[in-house]
This record gives sequence, structure tokens and C-alpha cells, in this order.
Amino acid sequence: MGRGRQVWGRPRELSRLVIQNGRKNVFDREVARESRIGRAMQSTDNPAPKRHGTLFRLAFYAVALIGLAAYFILPNYLRARAGDNLLTCRTQLKNIGIALTAYAADHQGKFPGRLEELSPDYLVKQPKCPAANTPNYTLSVGVDAPYNAEKKPDYFFVACSGEHHSDVGLEPNFPALNSVQGLIERTP
Repeated sequence: MGRGRQVWGRPRELSRLVIQNGRKNVFDREVARESRIGRAMQSTDNPAPKRHGTLFRLAFYAVALIGLAAYFILPNYLRARAGDNLLTCRTQLKNIGIALTAYAADHQGKFPGRLEELSPDYLVKQPKCPAANTPNYTLSVGVDAPYNAEKKPDYFFVACSGEHHSDVGLEPNFPALNSVQGLIERTP
């Protein structure tokens, strides 16, 4: 018998065995099968893709993406919220100034000694600074009031007391409102 021809994917010896016998029996098939499995196990050219941990990776990437978005968005959100609080505080001060002017017009030019005297006739309720969330506006009237350089007797000064607006760059006890300059955000 001659040389057995090469059968694609089978070793030459196995091919000879199969062709020489002329018929394929169960033993030849098992040998061929074991030979293919053995070579496939040793081959590293095309390993099967590993699909372990894909759910974990997906969750990790989702958390990382959310964390990255929060890292960039949160400071801007807090800055915008602080700006909104300052705007609301300014509006509250202007409303207090209008109420004080109306009170003085009704009481022969005299201002109240306390802000609580403005409620409920001139202000519906005692205003609160949104940054402090408490009624922390202070009122000073007369010649001894802050920033009354001309010592006018019909002078008022209302301030948001505390350091509640320091995150937007304001000094303590500002913004403020007086009867001469109006709204003040810095020390004059």
C-alpha cells in the first residue's frame, strides 16, 4: 500500500489508518474525534471569548459615568443655587425697604424699632433669607445706624446678618439696604 493521502485536519497517521482499512469503524471515529479535541485544546490561536463578569463591568461603567457627570455638574449646580439664594435675599430686602417706607409714611416719618412691627399690615409674614432659612434680617434706624455718615434722623439700614452669602463672594452681613443708597452688596 502506498502513502495515505493527507485528509484536511487529521494527522497523517490517522489518515493512513482510515484509508488503509477501507472502511471507517467506531474506533477510527473515536480516535479522530479525540485527536481533533486534543489539538483544539492545545491551540491558542482562536480562544473562545470569555464572557465572565460582563454585568459587573457594565455596572462599574455606569457608576463611573454617573460619578463623572456629578463631578462636573454638581459644582455648577451649587453655584447656581447660591446665586438664586442671593437674588431672593435681595428681593426680600427690597420688599422690606418698601414696607419700611410705607410704615414711615403712615407714622409721621418714623420707622419701626423692629421688623416684627411690619407684619401683618406691611408684610404678610416675616421674611427669611433662603440661604439661612431663618428670619435673620436686622434693622437699625436713626442717627446711630451703620453707614449713616450724614447722621440723618430718618435713616434705616437693613442687613442679612451672618455669613450666609460668602459662597458667592459677599462679606459678612451683606447684602444690605439703606434709605440713602438702596441695595448695598459691599462695604461702602
